Formats: sequence, C-alpha cells, structure tokens
Amino acid sequence: MDAKEAKDTEALRMEMNQLRDDLSAVLQTLKEMGSERGAEAFERLRSSADRARSEGERMAQSVSRELEQRPFSSVVAAFGIGLLLGFLFGNRR
Repeated sequence: MDAKEAKDTEALRMEMNQLRDDLSAVLQTLKEMGSERGAEAFERLRSSADRARSEGERMAQSVSRELEQRPFSSVVAAFGIGLLLGFLFGNRR
C-alpha cells in the first residue's frame, strides 16, 4: 500500500467516525424530542382528566343538592324512569 492509499484510508476512517458521531447526535436529539412530546401529551391528558373529574364532582354535588331539596319529587321521578325502562326492556324475549 502506498502513502496516498494509506492517507485516503485514514481520511475515510476519520469521516466514518465523524458520520457515526453525527448520527449519534441526531438520534439523541430525536429521542429528546420524542420525550418532550410524550411529556406534553401526558400533561394534556392529565389536564383533561382533572377537568373531567372536576366536572363529575360538580355534577354529583348538583344531583345531591337536588335530592336534598326535593326528596319526594326525586323518588317519584326515579320510580317513573324505572317503570319506563322496565317496560321498554322487560318484554323482550
């Protein structure tokens, strides 16, 4: 092997090492971007779940207040709804 071929081989080896380092940096950047997006999506999901839980609690409190304010009407309404559902779904054979 002459000096020119040795020099070219060494230059190629250095370029391959640089390419490997660059590829490693790109993969690390992609991994970090994926982690950030995953964290953002998780935070959005958590926020939506918190809002849904708050809304559910608010609705449960509203129903509870309604039951306390009008117990007789609530019992009659529940009985009527039960009869209606029983009539609709009870005779299906």
